[in-house]
Amino acid sequence: MEIDIDYLIQGYAQGYFLMADDTGNLGWYSSRERAIIPLDERFRYPKSLRRVLNQERFSV
Repeated sequence: MEIDIDYLIQGYAQGYFLMADDTGNLGWYSSRERAIIPLDERFRYPKSLRRVLNQERFSV
């Protein structure tokens, strides 16, 4: 299944996300509660996570 990237971004911006059901079909879902985690100097994370991030296996 091909998904238009602009359509996907619009969904995310409105609080929706794609998720597959038990049969593998994709559907749009939203959560009642949402949170924004500030990733600036106030955010503290364990040294073990810092080590993983420093390995640059993926980007955040």
